[in-house]
Amino acid sequence: MGWYQKLNDRFVKNQVGELQNGQGKHLTSKQMLYTVVGALLLFIIFLIIGGGETPPAPKQQAPLPTPTAPEQQQKSPLNIGDAAVLRMNNDPTAIVFLATTPEANKELIKVIQANDAVGLLELGAQGKAFGITNGAKIKIIDRSLGLRKVRIVEGIKSVDQDKVGQSGWVPYEWVVAQ
Repeated sequence: MGWYQKLNDRFVKNQVGELQNGQGKHLTSKQMLYTVVGALLLFIIFLIIGGGETPPAPKQQAPLPTPTAPEQQQKSPLNIGDAAVLRMNNDPTAIVFLATTPEANKELIKVIQANDAVGLLELGAQGKAFGITNGAKIKIIDRSLGLRKVRIVEGIKSVDQDKVGQSGWVPYEWVVAQ
């Protein structure tokens, strides 16, 4: 028998002996009451300090006017096969970047968030991403959670013409009705 087993047997024997002799640790009703009251006080303090705060109710705002720009009038969700426009913002000179796969889109988003121009060039050189002018006409050809796969139908500038026919993945918010 190893030293661990001997030590364990001795411990178990002592614990059993104390319980049989009435020497075991039992809480009195007074000690039990103090324990419950203490736990309740800790819970109440937790609620007061940070757990019980409720956010203020949102203020009622007047309804916004109906948008008049065609790119802002999206009456129903766009589906696969629908024609749309690729619009990241209202800047007509902005470049919208598309990823060639959903996995490459994760890399592209990180590069854009980091404002990493070299990383963007690397993704382009690796064939994982390409750019086109904001407002290009597209067709939705697939969808994934939070993403849309689109095919470029028509570019805005002459430099975009070599992108016609290419497809890529973009956040669904960038795909708007024509």
